[in-house]
Amino acid sequence: MKLNIRVDAQFHELKTEQIDRMKETFSVQEREGWDGRKKYHVWLSSSELIVDDTDAEIQKFLRDLQRCGFDAKLENTLRIAIFYKLSETIVFSFCASSQTLRLLADCGMSLETVGYPCSDDEGE
Repeated sequence: MKLNIRVDAQFHELKTEQIDRMKETFSVQEREGWDGRKKYHVWLSSSELIVDDTDAEIQKFLRDLQRCGFDAKLENTLRIAIFYKLSETIVFSFCASSQTLRLLADCGMSLETVGYPCSDDEGE
């Protein structure tokens, strides 16, 4: 079974030049959070699925985000979304290496892992 895994970073405050730099490399969406504050979602890719070496892809994503620049003191989140078929029983087998966890800490980011059931035809 190959899991459909998507990765994005969520920022609450970004300067215009930071957003512009991120848009050169990533898909960026601006949304309003539940608390009324602006929230920026920066997607590793809007369509790419990461399934082979998720840990290495996340490290590359974080390094690329660092090059774009953001305030590591603010509440930023790296989100791992795992999509699975309704007919499957799965264990979320995402494992972050100590190197990835250190990089997350250096970026001042928390990690959120969520699972979403999808219909059998959507999961492929």
